[in-house]
Amino acid sequence: MSKKGFILWLFTETPLHAGMGSGLGEVDLPLQRERTTGLPFIQASGIKGALRAHLTAQGSDKETLKALFGPDTESAHEHAGALAVSDARLLLFPVRSLAGVWAWTTAPMVWERLRRDIERFKTNGSSSSAPASLGEKIDKPIVKPKAPILLQDSKLILEDMAYEVSHTDVLAQVGEWLTKNAFEKGSYWEKELQNHLAVLPDEEFEFFTENATEVITRVRIDQATKTVQEGALWTEELLPSETLLYVAGIVEDSHERKTENGNSLPLYEASKLLEKIREYTDEKRLQLGGDSTLGRGWCYAKLMLL
Repeated sequence: MSKKGFILWLFTETPLHAGMGSGLGEVDLPLQRERTTGLPFIQASGIKGALRAHLTAQGSDKETLKALFGPDTESAHEHAGALAVSDARLLLFPVRSLAGVWAWTTAPMVWERLRRDIERFKTNGSSSSAPASLGEKIDKPIVKPKAPILLQDSKLILEDMAYEVSHTDVLAQVGEWLTKNAFEKGSYWEKELQNHLAVLPDEEFEFFTENATEVITRVRIDQATKTVQEGALWTEELLPSETLLYVAGIVEDSHERKTENGNSLPLYEASKLLEKIREYTDEKRLQLGGDSTLGRGWCYAKLMLL
């Protein structure tokens, strides 16, 4: 059985709400968060559902959908789908900067998880390679020399936090790798990535992903009185625009047809199924999370083969 791995990059062009239901804190509808790290993420089940809805809307044929996602039946024993995906994990998180408007922040921890996921989903014979490591744990942000997000070429101010910075040649390698693989070719964002990239210590990155998300207040209007309904005031937490997430995935041969002696034959080979995914998702826009009628969750998608 052959397998093909991939990374699906998701760059949020509008704020995204992938909620976990009601919350216990100040926000009524918080984002899904990892138990151990507290970082926002999107569950794999939500990713698969969004992909299926997107492929259906794009006109994918029923046989391809059946091969990728399994038969639309109540029986769980017929056969599973050929597509397996991970949760959507956070890689770059935009934070307001006193200079340069905003910084794309990341951290050694999330970068090493990306490197691990690429190696885990890479299939035999693949020429793809993981990006360079950021090295050991850092104690101050790493920023490109003379980057526009710096004040006096040495200070980084994010929200109300001020930092002294350091520089390393690895940052340029990281920026070039992301520019090539994750961003829309020729876009403003691709050109500005390295100027706005800041690698933060893990604890600082976690702090901003918890405290610098968008929190909005929503109301429900009573159509009869045209006033706010009693108890119909709530808050929602959103991932901001210009956030970069990634999904690691793998496609196997689809086993659906049977020979006369009962042996399974591939309905589609893994390479053909991956080509179908690439046709419908690579350099396309798809919607994730809730509040779709409000324009939330539109992402630019780019597929990287492993």
